[in-house]
Amino acid sequence: GINAEYGGVTNKLLKVNRHESDVTGVNIIYKDTSAAYFVDKPGRQVPVFGLSNILRYIARSQGYTALYNESNLNTAAAIDEMLAMVDSLEMKSTAQLLNEFVKIISSTSSAYLCGDNLSIADIALCCCLTASVVSGGQIPRVLWEYLDTVARGEYEMRVLKAFINGN
Repeated sequence: GINAEYGGVTNKLLKVNRHESDVTGVNIIYKDTSAAYFVDKPGRQVPVFGLSNILRYIARSQGYTALYNESNLNTAAAIDEMLAMVDSLEMKSTAQLLNEFVKIISSTSSAYLCGDNLSIADIALCCCLTASVVSGGQIPRVLWEYLDTVARGEYEMRVLKAFINGN
């Protein structure tokens, strides 16, 4: 079988990643986990767990400073604070946590969580809220309006295209 030929799946992946094999392709491995899980370079990278960490990793590795600019310490700190709140919401969605986001969104003139531009904090919150709604959860009207504003701005499509095209 394939494992005998390549010395196991892990060794096969290592050979592909080191360009020591003529085998190329995309490896999709499904694993049912309780938290988001991501590996960019199988065999060479420690797994990245949690939606916020995955978004940070991708923004850093692709240079998406418009989504997460670590050189602007104030904005990066605000984004990190929002991501920590989203992590809590992702672990256990409660009315209290949802109301914290309602307060934040209601108290700003911006359509976004951290300033006047879309950030990975917005992407994380939209993912979390959407997952909650899909699983039958209820979210306050203000958060529905927030989702609607972000979706109508078509920012998620621009972000998706940026990730795909590397722009």
